[in-house]
Amino acid sequence: MMSIGMADNIGSMILSVLFSGIIIWYLSKPAIKEVFEG
Repeated sequence: MMSIGMADNIGSMILSVLFSGIIIWYLSKPAIKEVFEG
């Protein structure tokens, strides 16, 4: 039971890190495009 909870905790941690990384990339994409075009 404990090991399953730990694995689930690590999985959700990885998911949240991935999700925040995607959000940061999505938000910074227009800024990057502006730098290249400007």
